[in-house]
Amino acid sequence: YYLDQHPGITMSSIKEPNFFVFDHSTTPPAPLIDPASSIVTKSVRDRRAYEALFDHAGPGDVLGEASPLYLYVRDAPEQIENVLGRDCRFVAVLRNPIDRAYSHHLHIHRSAADEAVASFRAACEREIAEGRGYTPYASGTHVLRLGLYDEQLERYTRRFGDRSMLVLPYEAVVRDPQPQLDRVCDHVGADRFTFDTDVQYNRSGV
Repeated sequence: YYLDQHPGITMSSIKEPNFFVFDHSTTPPAPLIDPASSIVTKSVRDRRAYEALFDHAGPGDVLGEASPLYLYVRDAPEQIENVLGRDCRFVAVLRNPIDRAYSHHLHIHRSAADEAVASFRAACEREIAEGRGYTPYASGTHVLRLGLYDEQLERYTRRFGDRSMLVLPYEAVVRDPQPQLDRVCDHVGADRFTFDTDVQYNRSGV
């Protein structure tokens, strides 16, 4: 939302289109593990529909979108390269993995306040017992796995190079967003801009 204020940056008209979560290398597309999954049904999987999310862009604009699952889904970097080539820039905003896991659990399960800690513990223990599984299309089964940042970032830097990735601490973005937004502008090749950061988007209610 902040970046979309920039006159030279156009963000997709919806957040989290998740286009590159899916395999676009075959026609028809490869079958999905769970076509009824909420991740599948809410995502933009058609290329024309995806490109239409940027119809409001001006000439020469930097185009961007925000789909956090791109970091977790193993095939996403390859899908991005297949469609966009190697001249891409990525920004990963990483939260403390413990805080992120608990917040994600609350978001998915909406536990009652007096049940939240116990249900979170049960979800973690269940995932640990399963081992390092991989379930990209099943919501709520990867409370801990989403926090394995090292291997996730390496998939991008190995394919696109170290300079392609800018990593920002979530806490710094929340505490003082303007300097972090300056870093994003520098990274994607846009002029620095004074953003209106008074509004806090996506504030959670617990």
